[in-house]
Amino acid sequence: MISKADLERCWREALDFWEAGISLRSPVEYVGRPESKWKAEDPLAYIDLTTRQIVVNLALMERLGLESSLRAVLAHEIGHHIRFPHTLGISARLLLLERRLLPLPHPPVSNLFFDLLVNEVVGRADWQSLAAVYRGFRAAALTRLDPFFGFYLAVYDELWALDPPLVSEAERDRFEAAFPGFGAEARVFAQTFYGLSGLYLQFVYFCSIFARYVPERPHGVPFALMSDIPLPSPEDLADALEPSEEEDAALEDAVTRGWLAGAPGVTGDPLARAGAVLSGFPGAGQAEFRQTLAHIHYRKLIDRHLLELPSTPVRRAPDVLLPATLEAWEPGDSPKSIDWVSSVLLAGEMAAASPMKRELEEDPPPSEPGLDVPPVEIYLDTSGSMPNPIHGVNAMTLSAQILSASALRRRGRVRAVVYSYQNPAVSGWMYDESRARDFLFQFAGSGTRFPFEVLKKLSSEEKSALRVIISDADLVSNVQTHEGSERILLEAARRSRVLIILLAWWTKQDFTYPGKFAALRSEPRLRVLTAQASDLARVASGLARAILGG
Repeated sequence: MISKADLERCWREALDFWEAGISLRSPVEYVGRPESKWKAEDPLAYIDLTTRQIVVNLALMERLGLESSLRAVLAHEIGHHIRFPHTLGISARLLLLERRLLPLPHPPVSNLFFDLLVNEVVGRADWQSLAAVYRGFRAAALTRLDPFFGFYLAVYDELWALDPPLVSEAERDRFEAAFPGFGAEARVFAQTFYGLSGLYLQFVYFCSIFARYVPERPHGVPFALMSDIPLPSPEDLADALEPSEEEDAALEDAVTRGWLAGAPGVTGDPLARAGAVLSGFPGAGQAEFRQTLAHIHYRKLIDRHLLELPSTPVRRAPDVLLPATLEAWEPGDSPKSIDWVSSVLLAGEMAAASPMKRELEEDPPPSEPGLDVPPVEIYLDTSGSMPNPIHGVNAMTLSAQILSASALRRRGRVRAVVYSYQNPAVSGWMYDESRARDFLFQFAGSGTRFPFEVLKKLSSEEKSALRVIISDADLVSNVQTHEGSERILLEAARRSRVLIILLAWWTKQDFTYPGKFAALRSEPRLRVLTAQASDLARVASGLARAILGG
């Protein structure tokens, strides 16, 4: 039975081990399900790297007979806070790098990488207690050891010269038959891994060796401390979507050393890469996480496109000093403040005995006028020709958000119509960028039918708006087939400050305007712009500069 006194004593000893003078809250006990039987998903211990709170499953430690390993387990969790990974930002970068190096589906292995680093440090003083943890889990799991975890434990056998080893002789023979050189590779790994310089280089080496043992199907083996680092926040993952110079340098070094045939490039959509990371974690809360991650990533892209779009500065005339109201001058006041003309007019010959003063005050600046930004009305096509903006960067959605953000950052207002085949979503006038971004994230993914009647209605209600339709060649087909569409577009343009049709084109061939669509170009208030889908956001940012200033 582990008492509170035992927990506090082991906690102090674990803190002393790292000698870092850190201040952490005392660990709390994990409270799981009331069943007495151990469940595979129950954690042994973990640390929340946001709050820096350590949680330990004392009941599980007692069931597995690990009371004497409590100090080592606590020191292990402190090690994640102190050094490996220290921040969730580092964890996020390794999770994304892992997907470049280990493409097969499997739960994330970066946690095991951090465990190897922490356990080497803690094991210098207490390797027996850490080995006992893995023995306890092996005895309780009653699961056949797979090659991946077999190699992982074989590294500890080599590192700590364990006798008896964590991987039995029979298991080693099985692994040697399937993976010739299994034991020798574990020995070389233990001798090489800890001598490498730099976390990213160590991780690339780790992945290059462990890739041989990754199972084709995700493993479900319960394992000690394999999930004691939490999933990074959406902010951390968004910051890590662009590889750092250190990551690229580590990959180049690995190619030079012969660990990799070639440095894997960054391919695919960044949100899709992040989604691949999330697929290895439990599903609860994933939808909300993906939504938040997408919001952050789009905001970064918007900021990048609008970086050169500062608000128009308000010019002020030089400060003017105006006289304030008259007051009685008293001894101690500045003689320069006496208004002798007013004093004589009020007191005559007695002005010298009772002078009046009048201070000079700055003329208060006029309230900052609103910038001359017209109302902006955006029609966004969300048909299946573009990806769901939550799962990948949708060029049309990004273009709409660039225009929306540009207007709202100038204290304008935005209304949006998100449409696909039927039942378009129509917002009211929006004044908040976050709210507008939420609305523009809607996605249908079906066919395209432009809501001509909605355009007709809204253009008759607000005649000063600048209207932008964002679509692709499907809009041309809609105009060709919808009776009265040409008339509605022309009338809407005449009721608008300008009506701009921004079309994404999917091939390098020139865009043409057949039939009725070509006739629309005669209206001076209707403009048609086309761009490759990959260029659409750049064109939208240029459009924002042209029509909204900057």
